[in-house]
Amino acid sequence: FYAWRGYARFLMAPDRKLATSEAMKDIKGCIDKNPNIAAAHYFAGFVAKTNGDMKTAQAEFKKTVQLDPKHIDAARELRNMK
Repeated sequence: FYAWRGYARFLMAPDRKLATSEAMKDIKGCIDKNPNIAAAHYFAGFVAKTNGDMKTAQAEFKKTVQLDPKHIDAARELRNMK
């Protein structure tokens, strides 16, 4: 729930830079409770990418694919980063 709520907050925010802190609090809270949720890592990667932090984004997308090898969106993001 927390990961989805954080992602939704980020996507719905008029100013995503300002929304990053609150969104990541929810997403990271989810990851802290259960680090094996691929969607949470994907959301963290998406937020990082949107904010220009490509190193973190790549690490989160890799973790997503490691947890869920069939995660098409994360795999696509990694291919586009090469």
